[in-house]
Amino acid sequence: MRLTARGRSLDVAAVIALTAVAALATASAWSGAVTWTTDGCFYEAKTLQLRGTPAEQARKIAFASETFCGSSSETAREAAAGVVATPAWTRYSARFYRRRLLVPAAAAAIYPIFHDRSLEIVGLLGYVAAAVALYALLRLRFARVSSLVATTAAILIPQYRVTMMLPLTDSWGVALETAALICAFVYLRDGSRRLLGAWLLTIVALAFVRDNAPVAVVAVAVAAGALRRKLAAVVGGALAAVVPSVLFGLHYRVLLAYTLDKSQIPPSTSWRWSLHHYLPRAVAMLRSWVTPTRHGVPPATALALAIGLAGLVLTRTQAGELRRLALGTLLGSALLLLSLPQPGFRIAFVVLPAVAVGYAGLLERSAGGLRRVVRRPARLADA
Repeated sequence: MRLTARGRSLDVAAVIALTAVAALATASAWSGAVTWTTDGCFYEAKTLQLRGTPAEQARKIAFASETFCGSSSETAREAAAGVVATPAWTRYSARFYRRRLLVPAAAAAIYPIFHDRSLEIVGLLGYVAAAVALYALLRLRFARVSSLVATTAAILIPQYRVTMMLPLTDSWGVALETAALICAFVYLRDGSRRLLGAWLLTIVALAFVRDNAPVAVVAVAVAAGALRRKLAAVVGGALAAVVPSVLFGLHYRVLLAYTLDKSQIPPSTSWRWSLHHYLPRAVAMLRSWVTPTRHGVPPATALALAIGLAGLVLTRTQAGELRRLALGTLLGSALLLLSLPQPGFRIAFVVLPAVAVGYAGLLERSAGGLRRVVRRPARLADA
């Protein structure tokens, strides 16, 4: 899609508008007390560790009374669901956060300026970056207005917006997953080696932020189809996605047992134990998606996601080739969700790029239907 100077200016204006929407939507989080969660405390510990604090001491500081147990962290105590942050538990659990280096590293870089707000600031910037990336993804196929409206609707999904206001890595997970899909789409279309390199680098970066990387790899595998010459993207992406886990010696079997035991130290990490406890946890995950919680209302969020996914299914013509890539993310997301079943909606935001594509498709289908309705009386009058 070649743009004129005016077209580029309009896209820049749209990006500025999205940045303003994202900033206003999270205005309350840019100042004031930080709301810490269990995950956030581990990321804070990693931030302090990267600044030179010994690991054990960093965890003690991050989980100190004024953060994890303080009045500003009531959410953290509720989210812990009975987990007691003992030294043994934090020491055991820290292994599952070691590979997520990029966001704590960015927070460590700006720590002299923002101090204990650094993680939250990085996350909020990720929310803005995710909005821009979603818009760029949609512009690969859709008109400017549809892309702008669809992106705005996606980033304002209630629980997604609230989650992005916490000191977590989710926002950058969405931003980098979307960026990876952009690189993949252009590479599959044009075959540029530069885009292949950008795709692999983005997957590596994503793997050091969240566990979304396999979602993008599965999406590319689905979109590539029978294009054998494009299998380098699939194979290379799969290898890049496991780099952090290999470097830090994290075994899926251990992570699965920890997840199934509600983030406690599991009595066993055997496959037999995990298989015995898998189904109840998977059911609990599904139930949590329709159970109201304090931050956001999952039924409303589920409805917003369902509309986007329905749009993805119904708008085959409008979404074009981008639809296949988006459908691939749904398959990848389903595999990811089932691989580590856990209550809550946070992990389900890996489907946000596909939801945004569905929104844009619905908008363009509606606009096309409206144009046909308007033109019909004009044709009848001419007759």
